[in-house]
Amino acid sequence: ARIRTTAALSSQQPTAAAEHPKPEPKPDPKPTTTTITAATSESKSKPSKSKQSWLHRLTTLYNESTGESELSSLKNAVHQASHQFDTSVQNLQNARQSYALATSAHDTIHTQQSALLLKRQLWDDDGNDARTFADLTLQESLAKKQLSECKSKLRQAEDEVSTRQVQYMDAMRKRYHEEQIWNDRWRVLGVYGTWGLIALNSVLFLGGQVVQ
Repeated sequence: ARIRTTAALSSQQPTAAAEHPKPEPKPDPKPTTTTITAATSESKSKPSKSKQSWLHRLTTLYNESTGESELSSLKNAVHQASHQFDTSVQNLQNARQSYALATSAHDTIHTQQSALLLKRQLWDDDGNDARTFADLTLQESLAKKQLSECKSKLRQAEDEVSTRQVQYMDAMRKRYHEEQIWNDRWRVLGVYGTWGLIALNSVLFLGGQVVQ
């Protein structure tokens, strides 16, 4: 009986081992060549980015302290105002041409209509003159409407030119005023710098005499 029990136990052990297999050890992850290259390039790009950032800050500080940023902004504002003024002048010329053409067309149709109306007693019995007069009346109405629209556009273009001209003059006046202010500041700084160099040279000269 003991031998049978021992044999039964020995036969059950492999089954239990098969039901619960041991987990295989996972290989340690190793950094690939791409990861190493990306990390190296990132570490190299950080100093260059920091240098560019410091250079940009120093340039911005210099431009702000010397007034270059403000004067450049005013210069761009003047150019933009000048472009807008030139565009409005061109629009005004186009509006004047359109108004002149509309006026000429309306006057021509109105003249033909008036001349035909004066000859009303001589109109033919077939009704051709009456149909022509009706067509001219319709054309005159359309030409009058177009003339009114062109006149309204011309008035708007004139107002636009006046507004843009004032804006352009204001931009030029502001730029000239700021340039005068910064020129005075630079002149004062130049005077102080000159006196500072004279004082430094005097101190160095006197110090050299005392040492001798």
